[in-house]
Amino acid sequence: MPPPDRWDKYGSLGEVISGTKFVAFKVPLKKELLSTVHEDERFGPEDVIERLKDKGKELGLVIDITYTDKYYHKGEFCRKNVEHEKIYTYGHVVPTDAVVYRFFDVVEKFIKRNKKEEMVIGVHCTHGVNRTGYIVCRYMVERLGIDPTEAMDAFKEARGHPIERQNYIDDLLTRKQ
Repeated sequence: MPPPDRWDKYGSLGEVISGTKFVAFKVPLKKELLSTVHEDERFGPEDVIERLKDKGKELGLVIDITYTDKYYHKGEFCRKNVEHEKIYTYGHVVPTDAVVYRFFDVVEKFIKRNKKEEMVIGVHCTHGVNRTGYIVCRYMVERLGIDPTEAMDAFKEARGHPIERQNYIDDLLTRKQ
């Protein structure tokens, strides 16, 4: 099986989003899926942990919002003492409130237990842009009181890619802080 469609068109890992503990990235792939990827472009679970460590950050939690388990084994994170939460989230459609509020709950429980300044929460969908951007920006708007446009701008700056799906953007713009 090859990597997901257009996976190679997106940067692997963004920066920590200003004012948050979030770092967005594209789905890391297990070794079997990386066999067809050029060595310089490979990006797996260990790469996420190591690249964040190189930036002085410690990955404490990964929230996977893809709608499949085929890309990697969560044990690759858990063996490195990184918590992992799977929230099955359909692509192309605005996530349901049940998905969004489960995400909020997971994030808030993690933050309560982990006070270390350098500890971050990794969030990914397939490309780390649309579902990821939407759900992180919803959190920024509804829980941190950030204006929707400012939240999307901060996401774009940190991730290196803007949210692309207009339905996600339109929905975010209706949200109140």
